[in-house]
Amino acid sequence: MSSHVGGFVADGFEKIKKSFQEIITQAPESGAALSIWHRGINIVNLWGGLANRDTNATWNEDTKVVVFSSTKGLMSLALAQLFQAKKFSYDDLVIKYWPEYQGAGKEKTTIGQLVSHQAGVPFFADDINPEQVINWDYMVSKIEHEAPTWEPGSAYAYHAITHGWLTGELIRRVTGMSPGQYLAKEISSPLKADTWLSLPSELESKVAPSYAHADLISFFVDLQEQNTDAGNFLIRSLTLGHAFSMNLVGKNEGFNSRAVHAAEISGAGGISTAHGISKIWSSVVHETDGIRLLSDETVQYVTKVQSEGKPFTDLEPPYSKFGMGFQLDSAARGYLTQSSFGHDGAGGQCAFADPEHKIGFAFVTSEMRGGVVEDDRATRLIGDLRSILEDSQS
Repeated sequence: MSSHVGGFVADGFEKIKKSFQEIITQAPESGAALSIWHRGINIVNLWGGLANRDTNATWNEDTKVVVFSSTKGLMSLALAQLFQAKKFSYDDLVIKYWPEYQGAGKEKTTIGQLVSHQAGVPFFADDINPEQVINWDYMVSKIEHEAPTWEPGSAYAYHAITHGWLTGELIRRVTGMSPGQYLAKEISSPLKADTWLSLPSELESKVAPSYAHADLISFFVDLQEQNTDAGNFLIRSLTLGHAFSMNLVGKNEGFNSRAVHAAEISGAGGISTAHGISKIWSSVVHETDGIRLLSDETVQYVTKVQSEGKPFTDLEPPYSKFGMGFQLDSAARGYLTQSSFGHDGAGGQCAFADPEHKIGFAFVTSEMRGGVVEDDRATRLIGDLRSILEDSQS
């Protein structure tokens, strides 16, 4: 176990370090990292705890972790860049760029519907196995032939894993690059951000395995036993049948496996340091190391609400809100301000930009919480940041 915290905070942000230290101390067998940028300057970069509880390796500055659905924010960013470059319109039909998508009644789906969880393909009628889920061409073919659960555009529900093939194949059709190649060339490399989709083998030793907290495991077991339509919808969206376990990880299995790390599971398989992904989000709303990825005009357009309220499934509130793929501030996922946008990820990952304060934020962790017991780690750190910024303006 390790309660050591490394890194730095700028003057005036000590409150955040205190909270981060408490988070690490409360779970010293796991690890986490936090990075915050303000107006293009890295003001917080902290890491602590263990990167691997089996070997007792400590979490270091270059320790990376699977960021799960925070990957969706990166794919949505890639598409927003292409929209900004006038490579497509969100009102365009998907089949304009991806003709094979017309199968099984999906021919009228627009790109805006595709990215905002309105496509109607959150899972497949057939079970997917671990070998199939890492085969890009196979999964794209399954998407093409799958009949939508609802008429595209008439409802929405969270596409937990399939969102990645929807957005990723669209990126490939528009650019000729796989989503991982696009991320590396157009986003990560220019910013020197340690953020990946399809991790190089030489970096595998730097990845902290993810662990599901006992409360999260209990939550999924109870959900399965309850056998409700909403619960089964969630489980199938996450597992795709047999591709992943309900809690997504195991020892060298699921999102802890080298095979998944090497694949491009672009709905949930991104791997990053907190520093890397927070720097990316900083560059979305403010020039960072000379790079600004999106204009203010583009940000305003892609963060207009596209999907909100009660989803197709019979879930209880609070509900999420989505723009053009971006997760927006809501009662379900509170960010810094109402203008914030990005995406959280399974087990506590949280990465976003805030246009109002010109913030790039990322909290990443190896201990996956949620379910029965609310995970307030990122929310607490965001609250600290909010109070500091508000005090500085008063």
